[in-house]
Order: sequence, then C-alpha cells, then structure tokens
Amino acid sequence: MDQEQQPQAYPHVLIFPLPAQGHVNSMLKLAEVFALAGLQYPRFKFETIPDGLREDHPRLGDCFMELFEGMELRTKPILREMLVKINPPVDCIVGDGVLGLVLDVADELGIPIFQFRTISASCIWAYFAIPDMIEAGELPIRVFGKWTGVACHGLMSNQRNLLFRPDFMPEKGSIPVELVEGTKERGYMVGWAPQEEVLAHCAIGGFLTHSGWNSTLESLVAGVPMICWPYFADQQLNSRFVSEVWKLGLDMKDVCDRRVVEKMVNDLIVDKREEFVKSSAEIAKLAKACVNVGGSSYCNLDRLIEDIRSMNRNCSK
Repeated sequence: MDQEQQPQAYPHVLIFPLPAQGHVNSMLKLAEVFALAGLQYPRFKFETIPDGLREDHPRLGDCFMELFEGMELRTKPILREMLVKINPPVDCIVGDGVLGLVLDVADELGIPIFQFRTISASCIWAYFAIPDMIEAGELPIRVFGKWTGVACHGLMSNQRNLLFRPDFMPEKGSIPVELVEGTKERGYMVGWAPQEEVLAHCAIGGFLTHSGWNSTLESLVAGVPMICWPYFADQQLNSRFVSEVWKLGLDMKDVCDRRVVEKMVNDLIVDKREEFVKSSAEIAKLAKACVNVGGSSYCNLDRLIEDIRSMNRNCSK
C-alpha cells in the first residue's frame, strides 16, 4: 500500500481549553508533548469558535462567570455541530476540566474524553475538601485586593534591577508614572516576555508572581525563588505551598504595602537568598527527574498516550 491507501495512522484528538491564557498555554504544551511523542495528526490545525461574549467584553478574572454562561449558551451547540460534521471523526477529546459543556457534548455523542485540570493536584485536593470545611465552619473568606501604586513604590525603593511586565495588573493602563520614571536607569518595561526563557536566565534572582500554576511550575523548574502575590482561583493555595511547604519563597497574600514589598525583595535577594536558592535547586532537580525517562510524569504521559492510541477507530489493531 502507498501512503494514501494506508488507514489513518494517528488517532484524531480534539483539545478544547477554557479561553484563558493559563489554560490555553497548558493545553498547547500538552499538544506539543503529544506531537513529540509521535501522537501527531497529519492535518493538525487550529479551529476557533465564539465564546458567547460581545467583542468589547473585558474578559477579566472577576467576570469569568459571564464567560461560562456565554459558552454554555452559544459555544456548546456550535461545538456539538462541529463534532458531528468533522471528518475523520474525533477519536477522543482532551477537555478543560472546568468546562462541563465539553463533557456534556462528549457524553451525548459517545466520544471518549479526558478532563485536563490545569491547576495543581494539591489545589484539586483542597477543592474536594471544601464541603467538609463548610460543614466544620472552617472555610476562610478572602477579600481580594487589587494592584495599586504602593507595590510599585516598594519595587523601586529596593534599588534592584527590574524586568516589569505590567499587563498582569487587573486595571489595564494604570501603570503609575512613578514606576515608569523611577526605573528608567535600572528597569525595562515590556508588554510581553517569553517567561520560561527569562526565568532560565542567570541574571534572574527572583520572581514576583500572582502564583498561577503555570508560572509556579516554570519558576520551580528554573530554580528561581518567588515572591507570591495571589489574586484569585488556585493562586492562594499555590502561594501557600511555595512559602510554607516547599520553602521556595515568600507569600505576600493580599497585602499591598510598599514597605512589605521592599522588605520581601530584600529578603529574597539578600538576607535569605542562600536558603531560598538551596531549596529551589533541590525542588528543580526533583521536578526535572519527574519528566526524564523513568520519572513519574514521563511514565504517566506514556500511559495516557497508549490509552489515546487504543481509541483510534481507523487504525488496524
């Protein structure tokens, strides 16, 4: 048989993330790993469908429930229609674990689905424990603070060199003039940066982060100590693990005070640097061992890929 006459050699996999940067990034990485493992599809392509919100909707963290509602009403029927018409048929779906609509459509059409959670295992465990915490009256209530100029002053007061990416602030365009002027000689402000490459650079001594799981993992693998300023979702728990369990940095919680920021930067870079560098190096070594041949993540991925291959309906067994 020539190549065109042979049956489909690869399973047809649909990867469907929540349309949010952290979720899309994780699933793109998963797609890349699939391809590197030989689980590639000859006509690999991206498809876009509406999220159900108007074009000028801010799509910020505090508006996420509107996104879920819009996707349930508009995206769900479009996804179903796409899966019915697509050729060759989809063998399995890797769906975002927070999107029930993908699970509903997969069940309705009889398509196997893997639900991919983009948060940490420790956070998933905590979520499962919420009913017990409510029953025991131990569920903490947090009021989330927003970015203000005082934290910027704290960064400037420390007199350290900075690479600052301001688009992570809740209020877009609210960069304090003092930050712009005060860091001209020792700072650089960008709208985007290749975060993994930056963290791997030898000049990086610390990372101020909102503690999303992607950023936490990238900093952990790079062996870079963190100052954690969690905002919402899984970030509070991630920051707690960084500071109290893994001892990789400091947890600012929702404090927004220039003196606190200044002291934490000094602790991370100077006073407690040796302690954090040592623990960060140890965790980085463990993380890299997990993804090397024989590591836990390596073996688990192998099993996942074999499961997906077994679902290929168009390939001779």
